[in-house]
Amino acid sequence: MTLFPRTSPAPAARWRKLLLLSLASFFGGSVYTWSLFAVALSEKLCAEGVPAAPGDLAFAFSLAMAGTPFGMVSGGFLNDRFGPRLALPFAALLMFSGLFLASHASTPLGICLAYGIVYGIGSGAGFTSATASAIRLFPERRGLAGGLCAMAFGMSSIAAPVAAGWLLSRLEAAQAITLFG
Repeated sequence: MTLFPRTSPAPAARWRKLLLLSLASFFGGSVYTWSLFAVALSEKLCAEGVPAAPGDLAFAFSLAMAGTPFGMVSGGFLNDRFGPRLALPFAALLMFSGLFLASHASTPLGICLAYGIVYGIGSGAGFTSATASAIRLFPERRGLAGGLCAMAFGMSSIAAPVAAGWLLSRLEAAQAITLFG
């Protein structure tokens, strides 16, 4: 018996899962790419004969920020009840559906509802499910696990606009936004 027993390091599988959960959280943070999407969708609507400036679509981001907490609550419930294997794909489906519907909407209201509500709820659900699962995975390092997921969510605001901008510069708005989703 030693005076100061060493704790064994976490198995590699837990760290891989934490990486994947952080990646899921990263994708949830892509909600902050809205300014690029607003310009592209405004141009798309104008080309279709619907006058809409990017500012006319600003409400979509406000709705997304309001929908995110509702997604966090529902994502937490789903994660507690069914686990991340169901909650995370559900969140991803909402996020993709929100982007797909927004990119194919023909009115500013349709864009605002699709991105703001559907995508916003999906973003919140994904963040909460990933973070809660990471914390459960590392009960001895809850702060580190939750912090890594939160950091990934925040870092998405740097990387996701670069990817979205690259797609938007090469494809039509609907194609680029759907592919981004």
